[in-house]
Amino acid sequence: MDVIRARSSHFRNKIGASPGSYRIIPDIKREKADISIYRYGPDIHEVQEGISLGGLKDILSKEGVKWLRINRLHDPDLLDWLRENLGIDPMVLEDLVNADVKPKLEEHADLLFMVAKLPYLDAVGQVRIDHVAVMVMDDIIITVTESQDDVFDHLAKRLESPKGRMRSHGAGYMAYAVFDSLLDSFILVSKIIEEDIEALEDVLNDDSADELMVPINNLKRKVSKVRKEAGPMHQLAMELQASDSDLVGGDHLRVYLNDLLDHTNYVNDSLETCREVLIDMHQLCLAIISNNMNKVMKVLTVVATIFIPLTFIAGIYGMNFVNMPELEWEYGYFASLAVMSLVAIGMLLTFRRRRWF
Repeated sequence: MDVIRARSSHFRNKIGASPGSYRIIPDIKREKADISIYRYGPDIHEVQEGISLGGLKDILSKEGVKWLRINRLHDPDLLDWLRENLGIDPMVLEDLVNADVKPKLEEHADLLFMVAKLPYLDAVGQVRIDHVAVMVMDDIIITVTESQDDVFDHLAKRLESPKGRMRSHGAGYMAYAVFDSLLDSFILVSKIIEEDIEALEDVLNDDSADELMVPINNLKRKVSKVRKEAGPMHQLAMELQASDSDLVGGDHLRVYLNDLLDHTNYVNDSLETCREVLIDMHQLCLAIISNNMNKVMKVLTVVATIFIPLTFIAGIYGMNFVNMPELEWEYGYFASLAVMSLVAIGMLLTFRRRRWF
C-alpha cells in the first residue's frame, strides 16, 4: 500500500472547515480498516483478528487491558465509532487522519494522545514515513497505523508469554513498548544508511568520484527525510518523560521513559553524523573531480606550450621570402624538423625536471 500524503490541492477541500472536522479528504481513497484486538492481563490472553466494529464494544467492556490495533486511517465508519463509543474528541480524530501532523503529545482528561512517525525502506530502498497515532486510556490502548502494521507484530508475540512484563503491566507500559518499536525502526533505518555510507567510502577514489555523486545525493535526501521526523520524535519523548499523567506515570515506568529519551538522542546523533560524513564526502568528490580536471588541463597546457615554438619555426619558414638560404638547401626540411624535435624534447625535459606534470 502506498503511503498517503496530502497535497496542496487536497487542503483546498478543508479551507473554511470547522475545527475538529475529521472527514476524509475527498481526493483520498477511503479504505476499510483492518482491526485486531488483544485482551490481556496476568491470567488473560485473548486475540481476535479481523473483527468488525459491531463486536468491539462488548470486548472493550470486559476486564483486562485491551489493545485495539487498527491499520489504515481512512475509514469514516471507524472514526465515527471512536467518537460515538469511546468519546474521543473530534479534534483528536482530525489529527489522527492528517498524515502531515508532526509528532506531538496531547493530554486530555481521560485520554493521552500521541502522534508519531514510522520510517521504513520500500522495495526500491527509498525512505517512506508512516503516520502512527496512539491513544491511551485507563485500560485501553489504541494504535492506528497508516499502512505499516507489521512493526507491532513482535509486541503481539510478547503478549503470548504469561511471564513477561507486557502481561503484568497496564496500558501505559504498552504505550512505551509501541514508542520503543517506532524508535527501533528509526535506529534500523539509520543503521542501513550508515552501512550504505561506509560502502561508498570503501570505493571512493580518483576514478569513482564522478559516479558516486548521485548515490551520495540520494543518501543525503534519505538522511534529511528521516532527520525531519527524528527531531520532533525527540521532543515527543521529552514531553512524555515530563508528563505527570496517571496513564503513563508511576515510578515503574519512569526508567523506561528515560530509555526512550536515550534512544531518540542516539537516533539524532547518528543521523547528524551521517549528514556530516555525507557533506564531507560530497566536498571530497568535488575536490577530486576538480583535481582530475586540473590534471587534464595541465597535460593540454603542456602540449599547447610545446607547440608554440614549433608553430613559430614553421611560421618563419612559411613566409617564402626570396633571401632565405634554407629554402634552397637540400637538407633544409630535415634540419627544420630536427630543430623542432630538439626544441620539443628540451621543453619536455625542462617541464619534467620542474615537476610541472
